[in-house]
Amino acid sequence: MDSLFQSLFITNREDKYAIIKYLLIFVETYLISKYLQWPFAFIWQIVLLLISCLLYKKSYKLEKNNKIETTILLIVAVIGAINILIGSHIHVENRVSGTLKNNYVLPFYFIDFISVIFMTSGLYRLISQTYKLIRNNDSKNATHLITYEFNLTKKSIKNILFYALILFIMWLPYLLIYYPGFVFGDTINSIDQGLKTIPFNNHHPFFYTMFITYCIRITQYFGAKDCTLGCALYCIIQMIFLSLTYSYYIWWLDKKFKLHPVVRYLLIFIFGSTTYIATYSIAMWKDPIFTAALIGLTIQLYQFIDSHGKVMTSKRWIVLTALFTIISIFSRNNGLYIMIFVSFWIILLLIKNKIQKNSHIMKPLRNLLILFVTIILFSQLITGPIYKKYDIKGEKIESVGILMNQMARVVAYNGKMSASDRAYMNAILPIKQYKTKYHPCCIDLLKWDSEFNAKIIEKDFFKHWFSMLKENPRLYFEAWVLQTYGYWTLNANDIMITNENISSGVPRNTHPEYARQMSLKAEFNNLTNHESLKQIFKIDEWSVPVGICYGIIFLLTIYILLLILFRSSTMSILPFTLVHGLMITLFIASPINYWPRYGLLIQLLLPLYIFLFIDLIKTKHNKLSNKQ
Repeated sequence: MDSLFQSLFITNREDKYAIIKYLLIFVETYLISKYLQWPFAFIWQIVLLLISCLLYKKSYKLEKNNKIETTILLIVAVIGAINILIGSHIHVENRVSGTLKNNYVLPFYFIDFISVIFMTSGLYRLISQTYKLIRNNDSKNATHLITYEFNLTKKSIKNILFYALILFIMWLPYLLIYYPGFVFGDTINSIDQGLKTIPFNNHHPFFYTMFITYCIRITQYFGAKDCTLGCALYCIIQMIFLSLTYSYYIWWLDKKFKLHPVVRYLLIFIFGSTTYIATYSIAMWKDPIFTAALIGLTIQLYQFIDSHGKVMTSKRWIVLTALFTIISIFSRNNGLYIMIFVSFWIILLLIKNKIQKNSHIMKPLRNLLILFVTIILFSQLITGPIYKKYDIKGEKIESVGILMNQMARVVAYNGKMSASDRAYMNAILPIKQYKTKYHPCCIDLLKWDSEFNAKIIEKDFFKHWFSMLKENPRLYFEAWVLQTYGYWTLNANDIMITNENISSGVPRNTHPEYARQMSLKAEFNNLTNHESLKQIFKIDEWSVPVGICYGIIFLLTIYILLLILFRSSTMSILPFTLVHGLMITLFIASPINYWPRYGLLIQLLLPLYIFLFIDLIKTKHNKLSNKQ
């Protein structure tokens, strides 16, 4: 017992202020666990308290952080504390159809601002002491800094194919039980376009629509009488692509971090048996393929770093990188903006390396930039003049959904508006109807309303948006919070306990009343003829919330930035740009407050960041500076 006490706590002989500091740690961890509102709050308080005490014990004799490190980590702690505070004040009863009476932000009181100070202190203590351990620990076995050239040998390809086969077989029961796959409203919209029952549009990416269309046409060419077999073909192709990409990901993690065989096969088991992952393989959304492409591109960018750009001489690497980039851009509309964000970071790397005269990396970086810019321009040629020629248009309301809901909130709460703004909002929807038809967490029901005039927003939208913003900043902020909180909050109560993902998309497989209304003809069957299997292979499963996953990635990015600050290269941050680019697009333009499929990349990359974090802990500070 004495040895346990000595390993966790500092005595007064070691630090005369030890008792005061431990009392402060207790208050900090109590408030953090209280405001987090996670299930089993008392257990989390004990865990945080023990971790804080252990970190204090391990780090109090280590070299103090310098002013820059302290400032940056303090800013992160402030952001974290405010995040937790706001999340604890979000009240949501129904994320989709709830009105302003059901979904709102609770008022803040003086005690909340006092609590933020203590939470900031506690979070700073946790993250700064962890950073000191990362900076000062020593190990000769750190792998994330060791460079590799990942040549896809015949043996490697065989391993990847073997892993993919295991995943495909483990996912197969879902296809058989929920045959021909999960069909959603989005799916039907694209099928209707493909069957020419409605005009083509780019609301859902046109290439996604064409993918579904040709799967159906191919099966009908060989005698299929309806869309059932075409949907099944789509799911089978998706299963193949996802299993190959995830296997490539697991193989790469194994090589980069020298995983124990048990860990490697544990990852295969998790990716194959986890309902949350498996159901995506047969979900006819655009998100699974989009996410898999971004995972593949993450690996490619890491290979670029690990080879110091030498992979640019490999045709196989260039083809794979181009393929993943093209799929990312054409499978979701925000893929383009993510690639622009990555290109911007490459430009910053070029500038930095030119100033530091790192000539060896300049040519590979220029070639990488040329590759991305070429693909971006190619995509704009397709989605611009060619789409225009065939009258394939998007819908402006989709790109300004969050902004429209902010304006609707102002009207619903009788906020300040000029006569011009009021007339504009009245032209979109009768002004008296906003109070009942405004849904704080979702724009969809408002824009689908029969009296909503979407044509009005085609003109002078941003003029009125800015005009109303100046008068109602708080209402605008609250509107943004209620639409996006699941992507960035660490503690929204309904997000923490939700296990709905597939079912919230209302799959026609499980809703025959919707299936009967479909314009397409498709049969939904359990090919196993054993309904009891649905209890084993369920539709929904809890997943680690996107906001928590992103919080881990954000903190890890800060740690790496600090560790390489003022050193020769910031190349280690390049693959992180995909994640941050994705999240920026969600923060700006994703009006449904929490739909895990949008942030699936964050969740599936979690193993990478866990291994990277473990590797950072066992890497000495001066080694990092030498290697970089």
